[in-house]
Amino acid sequence: MAGETVSCMAVRWEDFQERPGATPVYVQLADFIAAAIERGDLGAGSKLPAERDLADLIGHSPETVAKARRLLVERGLVESHVGRGSYVTVPGEP
Repeated sequence: MAGETVSCMAVRWEDFQERPGATPVYVQLADFIAAAIERGDLGAGSKLPAERDLADLIGHSPETVAKARRLLVERGLVESHVGRGSYVTVPGEP
């Protein structure tokens, strides 16, 4: 798997880099994903990687990824379905 790029649409998850400072990592990750949505790298209806898979890709715990996902749900950018995964929301849908 060395040198292999795992992506969702045009997102290179391995490009996520933790920035030193007071901002928690889960907020940084949520902002990274939000920026990908805003750029159109993750389109409406796109499925996000499973929490464990994304945690492995970025080198952080599944709990960090789960907290980022919850924040994205609160922001209205992602919807989460137990057993089915998390998806980028479709504009105009409740």
